[in-house]
Amino acid sequence: MYVAPLNQQTDHQAIKNYVDDHGFATLVSSCNDEIATTHTPLVFTHRDGLPLIHGHIARANGQTAHIQKGCRATAIFMDAHAYISSSWYDHVNVPTWNYLAVHMQGRLRALDEDATLASLHELVGQYEASDGSGFHISQMTDSDLRAHLRGLQGFVMEVDHIEASWKLSQNRDDHNHATIVAKLRERGDELSLAIAREMEKWRQDHQK
Repeated sequence: MYVAPLNQQTDHQAIKNYVDDHGFATLVSSCNDEIATTHTPLVFTHRDGLPLIHGHIARANGQTAHIQKGCRATAIFMDAHAYISSSWYDHVNVPTWNYLAVHMQGRLRALDEDATLASLHELVGQYEASDGSGFHISQMTDSDLRAHLRGLQGFVMEVDHIEASWKLSQNRDDHNHATIVAKLRERGDELSLAIAREMEKWRQDHQK
C-alpha cells in the first residue's frame, strides 16, 4: 500500500486500537500465481513479543490450501472513509477521499483443532465482551463444538510488515481543515462523522 509520508500512522497503540475496533478484515493470499481472498474477523495480539493475527475460515474455502501451504498474505483492515468534495475548499483543487487503513503482511500457518479452539475462544471472547451478551463458547456442548471445528481451518500469521495510512487532510491549512470537518458533520452519515472525529483528533495530537 502506498502511504504518503504525511499520512503515515506509526503509533503502534493507535494501530492496535484501530484493528481491535475494526477486526473484520479482508485476507488476501498469493501462492503459485493464484490469489485468494476471504472476508473474516481476525484478532491482533502479541506472543513472545512478536505481533501476530489469528482467525479461521471455512475448511471448504479454497484459501484453505494457501494456509496449509504456508503462503504469504496481507490482512486489510478498513472501516471509516469519506468523499471530500473540491467545492469545500477556498481555492480550486481536486476532490479526494479520506480514510484510515491498516495492512499487515506475513506468512500463514495452519492451526490444529486444539489451537483453532483456543483461537476461537479468544475471538469470541473479544467480541462478546464488547457486545455485553454474556455468551461464552464454553456454553456449547463439546460434541457440538468439535463438530463445528471440523468445518473450520484455523490459522495464524506472524506479522513481519505493517503499513498504516491515516489520510485525513493533513495537507490543508486550519481554515480549509475546519471547513472539511464542518461539511462532513453537515453530511451527517456515520462514516463522515467518524472521519470528522479522526481529522480533529489527528490535528489536535500533532499540534501539541
